[in-house]
Amino acid sequence: DEIVQLQARLEGTECQAEEGEAYIAMLKQALDVKANELGVEAPGKGGLLEELLMLREENSGLKQKNQELKEEILATGSEAMQATRDELESQKDACGILQQLIEKLEGEKGAALEYIEKMDSRFEAAEDQARRIEELTTENEVITEELKEGEQERRRLKIDLDGLKTQLEEQDQ
Repeated sequence: DEIVQLQARLEGTECQAEEGEAYIAMLKQALDVKANELGVEAPGKGGLLEELLMLREENSGLKQKNQELKEEILATGSEAMQATRDELESQKDACGILQQLIEKLEGEKGAALEYIEKMDSRFEAAEDQARRIEELTTENEVITEELKEGEQERRRLKIDLDGLKTQLEEQDQ
């Protein structure tokens, strides 16, 4: 916005300078014609010459103002370009930082996935061990029951054997 306004002001002062130069040139011609008609040399004479000098000074002022506006536009443009460069550099730095963070997070993600896989394997192994323990516990219970039954059978057989021994001893007597 500021650059556009400065350019508009510059164009306006350029037009004024050109108009002033054209007006001065026209006044010079009219002064020369009038001075020739009167037979008087133009320099140092009359109101037209004074006005011509004033217009020259005004024209010089407009040229100076025009130059200042050009310099101001260049300075503003340079400042705007530098600000844009600085902003782009800042964004570039921010993108670099974000890229580093993304790479770091990708690495952490990979490590987390490896950990999850390892823990999943351990969990499956633990489940397998739990199933095996349950199977062994069931098998142990069955064997324990069979042992109890076997012990009862042994006791019964011992009682029967003792009874038979006793009968044999009684018959031998």
